Amino acid sequence: MVTLHHDRTKSSRVVMLPAAATALIFIAAALASIVVLQHERDIWVEQAVKAGCRDLQPLPSATLFGGLAIVLSILACAAIVAGWTRSSPPTWLVLITLAMLVVAAGLALYGIVTVIDAPSSPYHGVDGSGLPCGSG
Repeated sequence: MVTLHHDRTKSSRVVMLPAAATALIFIAAALASIVVLQHERDIWVEQAVKAGCRDLQPLPSATLFGGLAIVLSILACAAIVAGWTRSSPPTWLVLITLAMLVVAAGLALYGIVTVIDAPSSPYHGVDGSGLPCGSG
């Protein structure tokens, strides 16, 4: 008599790997939105200094890029949780996805702070401190 042995760990890994890969893509995109915002801020500061703080361009949209970071991070967390609920992954995969979950939560928090602290006027600078173009 032949008995078939079903490797539960292997099938769980198969279910969890696409969820982890999807989460990794969302995390990378959230990080990219933050990097792009910082790059745009650097360009804005450079242009403001060159213009002598006159005729300033609109600020890069911290709300847009921060909002993207928030949404993409939440999607990453959702992908991880969905992968966990549909499988019982091996310990090494749980540890990796836990680390990804922490990174995603950190990116979401950074996005929230970015949106909340977004300056409303170019004369407030990119971070609200008034530098390099103070209002005084």
